[in-house]
Amino acid sequence: MGMGRFEIGSVLNFGSTVFGFAIGWTSYAAD
Repeated sequence: MGMGRFEIGSVLNFGSTVFGFAIGWTSYAAD
């Protein structure tokens, strides 16, 4: 469990990156 916090941070960081990319791609495709 020592890596739990690091794993959560990595997942959140990855999720925010994917989410940001999806938002950017959607706005670009909608243009």
